[in-house]
Amino acid sequence: MLNNGSAEKNDVLVELNKVTPIPVHAPLQRAKVKGWVNVVFWGLRIYILAMVVLVIIGFARGTL
Repeated sequence: MLNNGSAEKNDVLVELNKVTPIPVHAPLQRAKVKGWVNVVFWGLRIYILAMVVLVIIGFARGTL
């Protein structure tokens, strides 16, 4: 019974080691961002910039 189990494991390992080529597809086009999504993205950029400025001010005024 052990020989049959190990033979099946070896068969599986042989099948997993076979290399199959990966098909190449044309690249996807970028989606156009419109409307409120564009406004939200700009708001997020402004928020991140404001947070970076506040962190810089905090490090400049703080004592290390």
